[in-house]
Amino acid sequence: EGVPARAAATAAAPAVAVAPPVQNKVIRSPVRSGQMIVADQGDLTVIGSVASGAELVASGNIHVYGPLRGRAMAGCHGDESAHIFCQSLDAELVAIAGLYRTSETLEDAARQRCTHIYLEDEKLRMEVIA
Repeated sequence: EGVPARAAATAAAPAVAVAPPVQNKVIRSPVRSGQMIVADQGDLTVIGSVASGAELVASGNIHVYGPLRGRAMAGCHGDESAHIFCQSLDAELVAIAGLYRTSETLEDAARQRCTHIYLEDEKLRMEVIA
């Protein structure tokens, strides 16, 4: 009885978590050895090559319009629906939501080809696009 109606309604309303806005990142230059590019709240697109020793990290998808020779880690916050796309796959490591493959375990059919990498049945799959 002592609580005003407005305060009672506010107290009964469930808390709503607000997701941070998606912040996609576009890099318009080559990524060099030793560089780490992070898109913590969205997709990462690189227009250029990614050298060995370079790292790409994204909470969403990773697109590389050039050769991918370094490391690419998509879905870094556990997003299993993330994908990696590249024009030429020669990566040191690719990972989605923590599941990874190293250079030694990349599929031969996908090497140096335009490739789509995704998770299916808890395994990394590689699909040659062209």
